[in-house]
Amino acid sequence: MFKQLKALRETTAAVPGMLQDAAALRDAAQHYQASAAAPTSSGLASGDARLAPIAGIDLATYARISKLSMTTGQPADAVAEQQGFGADAWTAAATGWVARMRGDMGLAVQYGNLYASAS
Repeated sequence: MFKQLKALRETTAAVPGMLQDAAALRDAAQHYQASAAAPTSSGLASGDARLAPIAGIDLATYARISKLSMTTGQPADAVAEQQGFGADAWTAAATGWVARMRGDMGLAVQYGNLYASAS
C-alpha cells in the first residue's frame, strides 16, 4: 500500500509538467494549422504567360468552377454551363489547366490559393 501511495505522489508531482507539455503541443498545433491555411506565394506575376486563359477560362474561373463542383456535388461541366461556358470550352480548359499545372509547382500553388479562396 505504501508503494501505491508513493507512486500516486510521484504521479501527482509530475502533473504540472505534463500540463505544460500539453499546452506547448497545443500551441504548436495551432501555429502549424494557421501557417498551413495561409496562402503561399506562387511567385507568378499577374502578366505571366502561364496564366493566359484557356478557351476563355482563366485559372481563377477554373478554380471557382472546380470548387463549386466539389461543394455542390454537381458535375463540373454542368457548373461551367451554369456559369455561361459551353461544354467544349470547359473540356478544353479542364484538360488544358491540368496539363499546364503538371510539373509547374508555381502554377499549381497559384491554383491552390485560388481554389481555397473561391466561394
